[in-house]
Amino acid sequence: MSNWFSVKGLATAAALSVGLGAAPALAEIKVAATIKPVHSLVAAVMGDVGEAALLLDGPASPHVTALRPSQARIIEDADIVFAVGEGLEAFLQRLIETDDGTTIVELAEAPGVELLDYREDDHGEGDDHEHGNVNPHIWLDPANARAMAQHVAEALGTADPGNADSYSDNAEAVIGDLNGLEGELRARVAPVKDRPFLVFHDAYPYFEARFGLNGLGAVVLNPETPPGARRLQEIRHRIEEAGVACVFSEPQFEIGYVTTVLEGTGARTASLDPLGVNVEAGPGAYRRILSELTDALVDCLAAS
Repeated sequence: MSNWFSVKGLATAAALSVGLGAAPALAEIKVAATIKPVHSLVAAVMGDVGEAALLLDGPASPHVTALRPSQARIIEDADIVFAVGEGLEAFLQRLIETDDGTTIVELAEAPGVELLDYREDDHGEGDDHEHGNVNPHIWLDPANARAMAQHVAEALGTADPGNADSYSDNAEAVIGDLNGLEGELRARVAPVKDRPFLVFHDAYPYFEARFGLNGLGAVVLNPETPPGARRLQEIRHRIEEAGVACVFSEPQFEIGYVTTVLEGTGARTASLDPLGVNVEAGPGAYRRILSELTDALVDCLAAS
């Protein structure tokens, strides 16, 4: 089956819907999204109008991914691509420079999205991130996700005005669900929100700030650069001095450093997955990604 929503393939289903209520018009645009959390929001906003292609799936990190020819073709064929921005998907700049037929919507620029810088504590001299100091992991704040969903609906409505009302209605439903999700997660983290922890790389300030968590920084300054012996020694000292309860790894990156730095400290370890490597793509993926991330964090902190 094609990555794209097939009008011909659904002709029979559309005919069967006659008399059961008016079905939305099928999208005449081809849509793609770069990472699973963004794809989930786009899919939910599109609803029954169409499907979006997912560019990056599996354990690969968007920080370091080089696109395969099949992935490049997805973007070349798309009318509109939703992404976080160049700070996360570095390959976007090359695509912007070479493809003038695709509209790329960078959701980090969406109205209402609150941007945070990388933490100064984990951003020392000589360790500047290649694409600036703004932390691109914006989707880990449900408030940002609400703003992103609204912007997705507006961008889709502009590109496909015949379905603008459907996109707007779907976005309203998505925003309502995100409000509920934020409340659920806040209640879940409340018993452990003061317990100190470290993460593998600085992906979580948005999540920590939204829910008032006691994150003390990251093991690596830059996920593209392995930490040196001095850095690992600094982290080990921080674990012991601050009584860090957990150090979290990620499935996208090598975890050998985490194992090394934990030896003899008494801190526990678990994995946080901000991209949903093992989550099925689709409208429900965003909720599941944040729910599973929260469960992993709370379970480790509660057991410490």
